Amino acid sequence: SDAVLITNKDGIIINLNNAARNLFNLTGSVVDKNVAELFYTDYNFFLKKDNIETKTKTDYYVSVSQNAITRSNLSLGNILVIRNITEYKKAEQALQESEERYRMLVENSTDMIYKTDKHGNYTFVNQVFIKNSGLTEAENLKMNCFDKVPEEYRNDVIKFYKTQLDNKQSVAYYELPCYTAKNKIIWVGQFSSLELDDFGNPKGYSVTARDITERIKTENKLKSSQSSLAEAQ
Repeated sequence: SDAVLITNKDGIIINLNNAARNLFNLTGSVVDKNVAELFYTDYNFFLKKDNIETKTKTDYYVSVSQNAITRSNLSLGNILVIRNITEYKKAEQALQESEERYRMLVENSTDMIYKTDKHGNYTFVNQVFIKNSGLTEAENLKMNCFDKVPEEYRNDVIKFYKTQLDNKQSVAYYELPCYTAKNKIIWVGQFSSLELDDFGNPKGYSVTARDITERIKTENKLKSSQSSLAEAQ
């Protein structure tokens, strides 16, 4: 299925297969055509690399493997094996664009977004998280997420995430207090998504956390007010 071209030592095509005709839209006799004419970029016919990627004038991305034809020390020409990698390049470009959109979304989010391995060690933190933590990115990435939880709540938090891990629950929601800059404690509500490796085994968490401190304070005031009212009655 690969296109094959055979050229003389000057790069003039002297033979080709049907796959090459289809790839380059060549019909009839191919006479005095230099292989360099088939590519958009300046294809270096004398390049010694084993494999290069370039683009054809028929708008395909291709990889080219070139081998010399010799007799004794005399160069007679080259054999070019050309593989169409257009779909691969399109998929690669789409992935890069998707990753860029994801990065922009994460960095422009007003929520704290972070990732950990399955033991809770940070592997990624966004700028909102860094700002709230009062630490640098490098300092955060040396820490474990459970160290930011006040000690009296820590075992419950560890148990919650261990349960999500053991049950392979894809998404879970939890509310917990945590330390931020200058040891200030805030409450956060966070969605944790379980990340899996290529074999479907849990490898860590991707977490989106939002400050819910004011809501918790309001709820506590309401509970206190209701309690006082009940006592008064």
